[in-house]
Amino acid sequence: MPSLRDEQNELLRQYQEKLPRTVQKKIDLASYAGKLDEEQMTALMYFLEIRYKIKIEGGKVE
Repeated sequence: MPSLRDEQNELLRQYQEKLPRTVQKKIDLASYAGKLDEEQMTALMYFLEIRYKIKIEGGKVE
């Protein structure tokens, strides 16, 4: 069973790949893996989906 850190890491890496190149150079989303609780992770995903119009299927971390 993968840990919360591993699950967040995978999901954040997927979001990182979808970001525009200029944004990818400025932030490393994977550095937040394991540091966010469920509410913070949900808020971050919502922000990224709205701001950069990206969506990851199955993008829920429990």
